[in-house]
Amino acid sequence: MKKLLILSCLLATVSVMGSELNYKDQKNWEFISGKRQSPINIETEKVTEAKNYSKVKINFKNNILEKVENNGHTLDVFSKGESVLDNRKFELKNLHFHSPSEHTINGEFYPLELHFVHQMENGEYAVVAVFAKEGQENKEFQKVLESVGKEEKNIDLEKLLPKKKEYYTYLGSLTTPPLTENVEWYVLKEPIEVSKSQIEQFNKFYIGNNRKVQDVNDRKILFVK
Repeated sequence: MKKLLILSCLLATVSVMGSELNYKDQKNWEFISGKRQSPINIETEKVTEAKNYSKVKINFKNNILEKVENNGHTLDVFSKGESVLDNRKFELKNLHFHSPSEHTINGEFYPLELHFVHQMENGEYAVVAVFAKEGQENKEFQKVLESVGKEEKNIDLEKLLPKKKEYYTYLGSLTTPPLTENVEWYVLKEPIEVSKSQIEQFNKFYIGNNRKVQDVNDRKILFVK
């Protein structure tokens, strides 16, 4: 994917919106641009397999949570790491969660969606999205849930990623106002597992903090094995 200029104030936007972000009144959200909005429904029969894209590589610099914040519309996890996306290095800025998922696969939602937000030195942004399905308890996710407003805990962020890194990629937008476009999305195909109890624990913080699915319009969705 070609280099694109991305909104440099993404994290500031997340912080500023806070409790003012009303997911029940999305039609009145500030909207400043066009026809490449996120999230979307990914129809797997319509994706195009890409041959010349690199695999997603994420290397976390440490396993210490700097902070877990309840910012009024999600839980924000701040840590350090980097990813190689389309042969470029991005720095991990934060991780946050949506329930249910923002993206859908063939019209189906997952209970949770994790967003690893990354930035390059020149200001470009990319988001690695990870679905979570109901299954076995995820010990590292439990540490996140227990760290809100408390002392930081050791955490293995690798356990919040699936083993396989096959992904869908497309050009979209922020999913919170001002909904600015030209954000690179890397939606991993394989979900991780979290327990029913853990989903319920997160839903005590938030449920329904997902933006409605947007039209794909003329965008091409690529799939990278």
